[in-house]
Amino acid sequence: MAAPQSTFVTIIAWLMIIFSGLSAFVGVLQSIFVAVAMPMPPMSEADFAGLPAEISSTALLIFQNFTLIVFANTAFSILALVAAIGLLKRREWGRRIVIALFILTAVGVVLIAVAQQAMFQWMLGQDQDLPPDAKSLFLTMRIAFVVFAAVIVAAHAWVALRLNSAAIRAEFS
Repeated sequence: MAAPQSTFVTIIAWLMIIFSGLSAFVGVLQSIFVAVAMPMPPMSEADFAGLPAEISSTALLIFQNFTLIVFANTAFSILALVAAIGLLKRREWGRRIVIALFILTAVGVVLIAVAQQAMFQWMLGQDQDLPPDAKSLFLTMRIAFVVFAAVIVAAHAWVALRLNSAAIRAEFS
């Protein structure tokens, strides 16, 4: 006898289908636009003069690989859509891919949060005339970003762990 299908898996699958479907659609449009109408000029370290080495090297890496990043994001969205459909149909490969995508996304959020903190630190360290409330505003933004990242990571970890529970695994073939 087949295990009963949980509402949890169905809701996660449908949410992923909706959001990754929209993301894939937009990604395809962005990919077409970037490939056809937006050639990126070559960039060098000179374009980011005045920025700290960590920030300029990251910015250079992003801009030198912009087209690849857009295509990779589109592929990621399409993979998420296919995996979500597999999850909805209770396919084991769909469950495993969704778990991997949730873990990968959580790791990405942590990396982005660290990069944001470095950027804020650099911005506050600049010798510039900031309004009196700017430092407290930046501190509030830094705290909000860390809290937001922590919530996203915790939610993704919870879903990944729940999808890996024995009861949920029993639903998949």
